[in-house]
Amino acid sequence: MTAPPTGTLTLWYDRPASDWESEALPIGNGALGAMIFGGIGQERVQFNEKSLWTGGPGEDPAHTGGVWESPRPTALAEARRLQVLAEGGTRTDAADHVTVTAADAVTLLLTAGTDHVHRLSDYKGDHPHARVTARLDAAAAKPYGRLLARHEADYRELFGRVRLDLGQRPPTVPTDQLLKAYTGGSSPSERALEALMFAYGRYLLISSSRAGSLPANLQGVWNKDTSAAWSGDYHPNINPQMNYWPAEVTNLTETTGPLFEFIDGLRPRGRQSAKVIFDADGWVVNNETNAFDFTGVHDWPTAFWFPEAAAWLTRHLWEHYEFTGDRAFLRSRAYPIMREAAEFWLDFLVADPRDGTLVAVPSYSPEHGKFTAATSMSQQIVWDLFTNVLAAGKVHGGDTAFRAGLGRALSKLDPGLRVGSWGQLQEWKEDLDDPADTHRHVSHLYALHPGSQISPVTTPAYAQAAKVSLTAREGDGSGWAPGWSRSWKTGFMARGCYTRTVIAAWDWRNGAFTRRWTFDSSSSTNTGRGYDGQGNHQLSVADVDQDGRDEIVYGAMAVDDNGNGLWTTRNGHGDAMHVGDLNPSRSGLEVFKVGEDASKPSSWLADARTGQILWSTPASGDNGRGVSGDIWAGSAGAESWSAAVDGVRSPSG
Repeated sequence: MTAPPTGTLTLWYDRPASDWESEALPIGNGALGAMIFGGIGQERVQFNEKSLWTGGPGEDPAHTGGVWESPRPTALAEARRLQVLAEGGTRTDAADHVTVTAADAVTLLLTAGTDHVHRLSDYKGDHPHARVTARLDAAAAKPYGRLLARHEADYRELFGRVRLDLGQRPPTVPTDQLLKAYTGGSSPSERALEALMFAYGRYLLISSSRAGSLPANLQGVWNKDTSAAWSGDYHPNINPQMNYWPAEVTNLTETTGPLFEFIDGLRPRGRQSAKVIFDADGWVVNNETNAFDFTGVHDWPTAFWFPEAAAWLTRHLWEHYEFTGDRAFLRSRAYPIMREAAEFWLDFLVADPRDGTLVAVPSYSPEHGKFTAATSMSQQIVWDLFTNVLAAGKVHGGDTAFRAGLGRALSKLDPGLRVGSWGQLQEWKEDLDDPADTHRHVSHLYALHPGSQISPVTTPAYAQAAKVSLTAREGDGSGWAPGWSRSWKTGFMARGCYTRTVIAAWDWRNGAFTRRWTFDSSSSTNTGRGYDGQGNHQLSVADVDQDGRDEIVYGAMAVDDNGNGLWTTRNGHGDAMHVGDLNPSRSGLEVFKVGEDASKPSSWLADARTGQILWSTPASGDNGRGVSGDIWAGSAGAESWSAAVDGVRSPSG
């Protein structure tokens, strides 16, 4: 492309791709995927059909999905059909190629399929040849324009529901250069890349997870190898779950169907694994599964031991109900699957002789170890499962005996939440965390995201400990790679670490908004100045320095009228806040704030111009609510009250 496109959601480059993973561009319809290289003199289209897997059971009735004593055979039938339609010119067919010369236009129709059926225990349906041929013939009977219009309408119905406006402008450099130059700053080109990445993620999910196909997997429908890295399968210690994190929150709920079908299909083999491997009821899957319901454990336990996977997968079922309110889905699909996953853990948990709590044994934190009792991630996932099943059961109704027993187990469950010796959220029940460890896994923060056990509002001490762990794992930056790890850590930040604040000021002139300035606590100007994590549940505007122009007061910090940081107390995130002449015996305005950080003052009064603390109350955890106002005429100035502090404070404290 010689000139930049006019839109902000276009991936564009100034040369063809040479590598399929890092440069070629993906297209797909759920079952079929292709990588476009963009060549002119010679184009290459790499394609794949998602159900074409090696290592399957074939016709061997001894296939046991990982609960076996003999090697796996392989046998899948597949069919591929390519039709070349030329408008004008001549077409010459040979055994291994088609030649078209002097044509006005050429349309290539490509389709493929296999005989795979997600069905215990043979996984084989009818040979795909007739089905694939019929599909190709139906497409060939329709004009190209009609096929394109139908595809675009189908895609846009999903993609067009959401639009992210960050103030971006169309970039003037190719996408690869835009990515290379990204710094996280506040320029329109930086915002353009962020908006593009958001849209691209939705595009990929639409393209890789549609009704009737398998769910999105590791390399996805775009994998090019018959022997793919990590087998191209499903590693449910985060990978398939992460693929579907955008589904509900970005209004793509239809893409979840393949995932739910797959989870439900895992249960029959998962029951066998639960009984044979663990002598437990319910169903289970470990840290690898595939199109043939592998639910056992490979002979590399430090990589593949993860019986928590089924419990984590069921969170998506509960979230689907929370977003849609679909009670029929909850009754017929979600609750039975969730309940049966909970049955396994009711059998698997044991009482810890040290404190009597219910714990998972053995338990292993992914890629960190050690095999212990009550690894934090294990306990947090089980807590999440039990909590969600009880909530679903309350909506579902009935099943009272089971729900009562599950409630008793939850009350005895070790929650997997502990603050360690250096302020971190412990990864194990014992305080074993190494502050120098920068490994990419941060599994013990599951309770913060995607779980809901930790929140800066309800559990500020644990939220602060999670932030300490997250900061340590970042280390020198190497701990953030690869991409999936960065995505998870971004989720932690967004869920509740409150490390970044962005405030924008806008002018309204001539019927239009114009941005005057942007304050970003994480920009290069503000990094290290203590503005991170100083947010609040409310924001105030007041002329705190009495220069005739209003400033922004947001929690434990203030921003000047020019967008520069004015001051920060570093007292952390909080709740209620009041700005005014709260103490008339001194000049200027004051700020009264109620804190939520268990390690900081529970409330305080500060000079609104400088941020100097005038008085404070001792730390008390989440203080919650508070108010400051002239409520007693017998005393000049405002009186201050907050939920976790006894009595009412005078203007002088």
